[in-house]
Amino acid sequence: MELNEVKQRLELALRLGKPPTLEEVLKQVSNHGVLRGPVDWVFPAWMLYVEYATQEIMKTFPLSEEERRQLFHFRDAITTGGVDADERKADGAV
Repeated sequence: MELNEVKQRLELALRLGKPPTLEEVLKQVSNHGVLRGPVDWVFPAWMLYVEYATQEIMKTFPLSEEERRQLFHFRDAITTGGVDADERKADGAV
């Protein structure tokens, strides 16, 4: 990778951006298959997308209470960066 390309990518990643809207996120995912942009935009956009996908799964598929719990647990683990220590203790993982 050339130095100019590295500089351009860093400038894009560190540039301040306005908060994402769900419409922007869905358009970008539809057009590119990935989220690109400033770091302070991509992470909130990812969380919006995960929440959207969670809601669509619940609307599309009939889920049992256990499946709903697991889906919400998965969503929360992805959007918060993992499971908290109290849950790991309860599951016997700590």
